[in-house]
Amino acid sequence: MRLICCAFLLLAVGPAAPRSAAADAAHFFGFVRFDAFTLAASNGVLFLTSPWLTPPTPWDEAVVSWNAGCPDEAQLTVEARAAGSQGSTPFYALGVWSTNSDPPLRRSVKGQKDEWAEVKTDTLICRLPAERVQVRLRLENRARPLQPGVLSQDAAEALEQAVARWGLKFLGVSTLNTRAPREPVSPNRNAWGRSLEVPLRSQLAHPDGKNWCSPASLAMVLACWAKQLERPGLDLPLAEVARGVFDPAWDGTGNWVFNTAFAGAFDGLRAYVTRLADLGEIEDWIASGAPVIASVSFDLLNGKARDAGTGHLVVVTGFSESGEVWVNDPWPDKGTGPLVRKTVDRETFRRAWARSHQTVYLVYPTGHRPPADRLRHWQP
Repeated sequence: MRLICCAFLLLAVGPAAPRSAAADAAHFFGFVRFDAFTLAASNGVLFLTSPWLTPPTPWDEAVVSWNAGCPDEAQLTVEARAAGSQGSTPFYALGVWSTNSDPPLRRSVKGQKDEWAEVKTDTLICRLPAERVQVRLRLENRARPLQPGVLSQDAAEALEQAVARWGLKFLGVSTLNTRAPREPVSPNRNAWGRSLEVPLRSQLAHPDGKNWCSPASLAMVLACWAKQLERPGLDLPLAEVARGVFDPAWDGTGNWVFNTAFAGAFDGLRAYVTRLADLGEIEDWIASGAPVIASVSFDLLNGKARDAGTGHLVVVTGFSESGEVWVNDPWPDKGTGPLVRKTVDRETFRRAWARSHQTVYLVYPTGHRPPADRLRHWQP
């Protein structure tokens, strides 16, 4: 998890989520159409800017996800800013994305630190709660800069052309107020006793895989959908997934939104990062037939009393008849050899998952019907 810390905030007019007494501290905005965005061009670069987004509760963390084809040499820079009663922050870069891996054009952006904010890879954190968030996409192709007259003079047509040019399919914004209590979620017992068939992958099976828990978890879920959809091209070698999500600025493969961007670049797949409230929502997804990748504490998941600061990713594949959590853990126990299937009691999983504020990757075919969204935490 990486951070932006913000303290200078501006009221602005824009779409607002309905406010209610039952609103959870987390909220998700998803876009599959970009009609409400504004398009501007400067020096061969396109800027696609969202309206101001107002979640039902103030927020102090935000994660922005995107799914885009990005043809070779094309780059997508994702920026965000916060706003509240005292003003707005400038835009900060949350990542530069490209599907080109040789050499990788993608990277997180270091060295962004001022009186309002600090950027640390993939997550945005405000020092004071903000009321609104705005996202801006910078679309460029340095090998083939946009030439004057390429886009239509009609604003709506130009917007459609820009979205198609970069293969932009989806944008998601997950906000969270870490200071607020979470809304309780009742268990979904329809998931108890259900186990999804998710192929096993061990990160230790590759000589360079010691820190590859995220791409290993992603590879498992992609292989699951490869079998269900009869699309063998989604069943990828672990090294290929790791190469596709690698962040050279961070020097690792654990950038949350790079992992979902990699998966979401495949035709017919949607993938994004969001924050849930409790296990009941993971149970909703399992009951719908979709596995969930969860960000947890490695130490707490493995029964230690304290978290030493090591983040970890696992795939939740189902629940026992009594509600214990079944996971595919890409880091196998030393005593069980290559086996990655584990059973974790609910409270142990909750404690480990709380380290990331209940962060998950949701990766599923666009034709999959998501479960009922009880607390507005995912794309309906």
